[in-house]
Amino acid sequence: MLDFSFTENTWEPERPEIDEYYKLIEVKHTTLNRMETYDVPFFVVVKYEPYIVGYWFIFERDGCMAHKKRYVFHEGYSWDWKLENIFDEFVRDKSSIFICPFLDEIHAKYSQLHDEWHLQRYYKHPVKMLDHIYNCMKRNTVKELLYKAGMDELAVYRGEIEDLNLLATSPSKVFGGINNRILRVLNSEYGAELLSGEPNRRFIKSFIQNNSWIMDSGLNNFQCEYLLRLRQKKNYHQNYKFYIDTLRKLNNVWTRGQYQMRIEYENKLIEKRANYERFGNIDPVFVPYLEEAESNIETLTYRYDSLNYYLFSENENINNRLGKSNLNRTPELEEQYECFIFKYPNSAEEFCKAAAYMKNCLTGYIYPHIYHECDIVFVYRNSDRYPYIAIRIEDDIVVEARYRFNRDLNESDSEMLKLYCQRHNLKEIDEALPFR
Repeated sequence: MLDFSFTENTWEPERPEIDEYYKLIEVKHTTLNRMETYDVPFFVVVKYEPYIVGYWFIFERDGCMAHKKRYVFHEGYSWDWKLENIFDEFVRDKSSIFICPFLDEIHAKYSQLHDEWHLQRYYKHPVKMLDHIYNCMKRNTVKELLYKAGMDELAVYRGEIEDLNLLATSPSKVFGGINNRILRVLNSEYGAELLSGEPNRRFIKSFIQNNSWIMDSGLNNFQCEYLLRLRQKKNYHQNYKFYIDTLRKLNNVWTRGQYQMRIEYENKLIEKRANYERFGNIDPVFVPYLEEAESNIETLTYRYDSLNYYLFSENENINNRLGKSNLNRTPELEEQYECFIFKYPNSAEEFCKAAAYMKNCLTGYIYPHIYHECDIVFVYRNSDRYPYIAIRIEDDIVVEARYRFNRDLNESDSEMLKLYCQRHNLKEIDEALPFR
């Protein structure tokens, strides 16, 4: 039966040699004293021939190596349950410190002796190499199966999985029949949690079946953590496409800080999305205007807050002030000429609709328009819903005249604008900055 050893040890280690203590003292004076790291578990390998010997201990502030435990790696010899638990915890503890000057020699020796172990060097987490060696020496453990199959992270975190099949003879059978290809995709700390329990396994099998791209690109630990979050959400289908997009983007996230920023962004975005309908009820143009800014939280926040301010928080106040401001403007600038209608915006809604449709920051000119720092004139074609051209006038000079996306006017409309200026004694400038 896997993970249970009912056989007695067939080999016993010799008593510690004095050289082992000398090497520990040397490590303490040359390495640990300089590190000044206290109350953190250490594991130091003091020799690897004729067999590996390591020591686990806590380096306390008074300079003592407290709670020292000796670990010997040899076939036919298993540690007691308590020692195994301490070592398992050390391997999982990301703050632990591992010191071994013989890593390359150990890897070369046991790789040559036991090609069937498929021993890895584990450069980013080298203590796993000792864990790999011990469990291959011990035999008949879940860890042995997983390490030999290249599923090292699942081996390390197999203790997080609540219902392993201890009678299994393959990694797939250990996890309720999930195939090895999926297991390799989930080979991470949070992948182990995703494999814990039949409901989780059904979820991940179904999710991968509906998102086959996962099998090609794989998943990092943060993507597995994110999937575990989705598993715990009862209503994740409501924002399914959004969650899939986030899952893909997490492929380029490799630090906890980046992941937390992404989750924080997601929470803010979902909160804002819940209010899109409120803006859409005023005019449908506001929904795509907000959606297209979702890739940049600063832009989205600016657009969202601006719309909320002008359309709701200060709407009545701004509309009253716009109405009074327009009464003091030159009325002749508002006219209908051929198929064009020239008019001042008379509401915050009209300003916001124009900004959303024309894809510029016309809302930034609401207060300059109210205070007569400039005159904004919208040009409509016939009875179009949204402006065709936006004009900004300062001191009787047309300083801007733009289509959507701040494009320059074509020759025909430039001539139309020129005639408009002539009719109302306005001047034009040759170079105009776009609406920002």
